[in-house]
Amino acid sequence: MKKSRKPESFIQKTVYPGGLDALRKDIMELMNYPEEAIKANVEGSIVVTMDIDNKGIVSNAKIKKGLGHGLDEEAVRIATALKFTSTHNRGVRVVFHETLNISFNIREYLKYKQEKEAAKMIQIKTNNPGLQIQNIQISYNTPEPKNVAPEKKEEVKYNYTIATNKNPEGN
Repeated sequence: MKKSRKPESFIQKTVYPGGLDALRKDIMELMNYPEEAIKANVEGSIVVTMDIDNKGIVSNAKIKKGLGHGLDEEAVRIATALKFTSTHNRGVRVVFHETLNISFNIREYLKYKQEKEAAKMIQIKTNNPGLQIQNIQISYNTPEPKNVAPEKKEEVKYNYTIATNKNPEGN
């Protein structure tokens, strides 16, 4: 029978679920670049210090190195929205003091948001392959006929309503 390995440290450190790549992706997902910073073309990294409790909840987030223009407040909001793994350190409630660098880059932010919007549109289309439009109303005005006496002109309007109802059997 093989012995189980003991952890290298008595205190197990909290980690972000999915690792560093997932952390970067979630930061980008949460980010709302302030208009003021976009107009002023402010980019760079903000250093945030924060406490993470044994449940993985971030608290006491503070700016160590900021950029201003609304980016500092956004970095604190992002940091407090993150959820780390909970730790079970033999009944000891440990608070971890961590430092997080959040990079703000306007070009990357706009590119990510455009890709996200495009993915949403594709998702809607693929999730609803039989997407049917229920009621359409089309108004069509006939062009004025040529070579007709002015007293015989009459406006003709046609309204069409197309209703498609697909029953569950697909018929």
